[in-house]
Amino acid sequence: MRIRSQIILSMVGAAALIGLVGGVAVFTQMAATKYLGLTEATNVARELADTIVFEPSAGTPSLLEQPEVLKQFLEQQHRRSQRDFIVVDRNKVIVAHAADEEHKAGEKFDHDPGNEVGRTLQDL
Repeated sequence: MRIRSQIILSMVGAAALIGLVGGVAVFTQMAATKYLGLTEATNVARELADTIVFEPSAGTPSLLEQPEVLKQFLEQQHRRSQRDFIVVDRNKVIVAHAADEEHKAGEKFDHDPGNEVGRTLQDL
């Protein structure tokens, strides 16, 4: 094999290897981003749920038992974090919300075509 052919083959091999490594890096980054986003959403949801059902002292109702106060709390969280919040009961009926989309308290939440919310509520 001539030197010229070996150089061309080496360059093509190096280019293919660089492309392969780049593809693996992009795939890994996408998987990590999805995992980290899901983890962050889960942690925020848990903290918010704990806050909503917390009863500060005997006789003081939780935010869940005070829909108007809960709505104000969610609106403040929405303004602060620029995230949408929707609180539903075990029947997927909206209790309160603070979102850019239009929702009404008392309506059935049906924005989960795969029944993700329903399956999550069954896990509780």
